[in-house]
Amino acid sequence: MSIYKFRAECLSDVSNARKSFCNNQYELTLEIESPFPDVVVEIKTQMSFEQIYEALASVINGHVMVETLAIKKEYTGKRRKRDRRIN
Repeated sequence: MSIYKFRAECLSDVSNARKSFCNNQYELTLEIESPFPDVVVEIKTQMSFEQIYEALASVINGHVMVETLAIKKEYTGKRRKRDRRIN
């Protein structure tokens, strides 16, 4: 299993992302960055980076999740622009 991290603007973005993971098995750990609504998410899964990316990109207004997605050891929380079109 691989471990990835990303940041979401709010908990509802994470909830919407979970719907996009379909029937894939995964384990999520959430860390809320008080006093902000931001949520740092760690996901342990068999899904590939590309599969997670596609799931996050399908979430309306999910750009922060897509732009911060990284392998856990490379995660910084900083937004990076991606080449693809994002909702």
